Amino acid sequence: MLQRIQTIFLILVLACAGMLFTPPMDFIALGQEVDVTGFAADSALVDKEYNIFDHILLIIITVSIAVVALLAVFQFRNRQLQAKLSRGTMALSFVLLVLAGILFYLEYDAIAPGSEIEVEFGIVPPILAIIFAALATRNIRKDEKLVRSADRLR
Repeated sequence: MLQRIQTIFLILVLACAGMLFTPPMDFIALGQEVDVTGFAADSALVDKEYNIFDHILLIIITVSIAVVALLAVFQFRNRQLQAKLSRGTMALSFVLLVLAGILFYLEYDAIAPGSEIEVEFGIVPPILAIIFAALATRNIRKDEKLVRSADRLR
């Protein structure tokens, strides 16, 4: 049912994915002294911020996390599928973190040595999404065990 705790955790995963589309959610910010004239015009770091809007692949994965989490919310009658979708959101969130790191590393060569690089708050929502998806999966398993034990008693 929709009032179960795993639904709340899946909605929190959805909220974490949605938070990445708000303006202050940068993964990494460069210090003010960084000279951006050396960057290519299509570089992700021209605006001194690195967020999901810098690569289309990051946007696609973030939207996928939100869609899969929303689908999982409404699969309360099919707990096995809900658990698979919950694990899928966990995997997609991990892929988002890893891919963001890889894509930043590819842009890293353009940054002058000694420049200040600050990790921003935008790195937290994918980590929270992994945690919430793991908690949802755990509670889905608990529900499944409870239903199986009730079926044995009949």
